Amino acid sequence: MILDIGCGSGLSGSVLTEHDHIWIGMDISKHMLEVAQDNDCEGDLLYADMGQGFGFRPGVFDYAISISAVQWICNAEKSSHNPMKRMKTFFSSLYKCLNIGARCCFQFYPDNPQQLDLITTAALENGFTGGLVVDYPHSAKAKKYKNLLFVKFIIFHFLLNFLIFHF
Repeated sequence: MILDIGCGSGLSGSVLTEHDHIWIGMDISKHMLEVAQDNDCEGDLLYADMGQGFGFRPGVFDYAISISAVQWICNAEKSSHNPMKRMKTFFSSLYKCLNIGARCCFQFYPDNPQQLDLITTAALENGFTGGLVVDYPHSAKAKKYKNLLFVKFIIFHFLLNFLIFHF
């Protein structure tokens, strides 16, 4: 099962459905979720603020995707919003609802190097492994950042290989 974080109008979800994937989309915009419903998206849609974390059971999802949404956690939209705390909540609760070996791909557009650091540091501090890929790194307009993250993937497979070859 795939979690589409910041699913908006369901465009990514429609592609997932075309490839026979089961998915759940979540977004903070009621209007965008209504558009997704009007477009007859086949995934389940959830109205939620990703900066407040996820209420899913542990190990529910095999994948998580997000297109142009994660950077919004870096902004304090309300006086009660603390970007660092919200980013930590986002990644710690996401980590819990993913299976061992789950993969995540988040495309995002940070406003500055501090936001880039906040996002990548929060992911790594909450147990994710992986790294950052930058498409068109020398272009001011076309540059895209992607966090490719894994849950216990490297450690799990290392231990599995160790047990297979040593016992």
